[in-house]
Amino acid sequence: MRLGYEERKMIMDRFGVDKLWSFSRLSTYLNSPWEYKLSYIDKVERGSNVYFDFGTMSHNCIQDFYDGKLEYDEMIEEFDKQTLDWRMNSKNKFMSENVEAGYIKNLRNYFQTTEIIPFEVKNEKPVCIHIRDDKRDKDIVFIGYVDSEYVDEDGVLNIVDYKTSSKSGFSGAGLKEHSRQLALYACGINQFRKIPFEKIRLRFDMMKYYNVEYTQKNGKVAVSKQERCKWVGGMVAKLRKDLASTGLDPFEVDEIVENAVEANSLVGIPQEIKDKFTLKNCYIDVTITEEEANEMKQFICDVVDEIDTKEKSDDLEKAFPEPILNESNSFYFTQLASHLLKYHKGYQEELKMTKPENEVADEDLLALFN
Repeated sequence: MRLGYEERKMIMDRFGVDKLWSFSRLSTYLNSPWEYKLSYIDKVERGSNVYFDFGTMSHNCIQDFYDGKLEYDEMIEEFDKQTLDWRMNSKNKFMSENVEAGYIKNLRNYFQTTEIIPFEVKNEKPVCIHIRDDKRDKDIVFIGYVDSEYVDEDGVLNIVDYKTSSKSGFSGAGLKEHSRQLALYACGINQFRKIPFEKIRLRFDMMKYYNVEYTQKNGKVAVSKQERCKWVGGMVAKLRKDLASTGLDPFEVDEIVENAVEANSLVGIPQEIKDKFTLKNCYIDVTITEEEANEMKQFICDVVDEIDTKEKSDDLEKAFPEPILNESNSFYFTQLASHLLKYHKGYQEELKMTKPENEVADEDLLALFN
């Protein structure tokens, strides 16, 4: 449920603020101050990209299932329907046909095999986070919406964020950065619903991946994150070793493994080896402590103050400098935010230098025949 104007105004009046922050606004600044200026100061039209398109489609399908709007078997039908609509109507494209095929195949697999959460699931529940910046005598208020949440058998509130992106960055220091949004929501839930942090779990559902569990000789279970549409290929070394231990000829082992990889299935694999593998949803779980929550709040206070200071600058272009385009941000500006390039002065100047003076625009050429 999205909050309306009156509800948002009531929150602003309650805390005496003239602005409600979203994590999207904060993360836009952290990613690119220049893009922040374009989006939130200049108010340029927000563009979309193919990953945003499929993220929205996937969220809608899984949330509609938990809202009772779709049966389990209807999720793949709805996803296929929306994919067809995207093919017919969207200008957003993947980098290549191979990338597109693998991406869609992984998500199709998810909607055919995903595990059902066996608890009551609530979607898009609003959360309010009030942060008091005593250092600057300022109140900061965030409003967000949790993709899904549920309380498990241990009484732990799971805050779920559905991800259609790569698993890259969801480990080590990168995981902490990716977890900021859910951690912020946990602060709001702790603050207003009085749920202690030790009873809150931050959970990413990495929709393109399986957690492949493999039972080792010592009985311990090793977990490997593999793309759904080619998970068998990621287990080749283990399969070869297990097959060889049965006394099979090396050529037979090669043939069995090649067939399994091609089919992305363990069909043809001896049952005792099959039983070592279990496929589960790829969940990445994160916990948060009160100390970590306070550290994050201080980080947010510092960033918000930095933004507010820059917004008051007499020279906004200097305060929010245009980024230099290079290999480090080429994917972002060509695949995720290409709509911004028309505002990038350096890019436009380079286009003028490389474009022949007598080049005729397509629309001018077409006009001759109309």
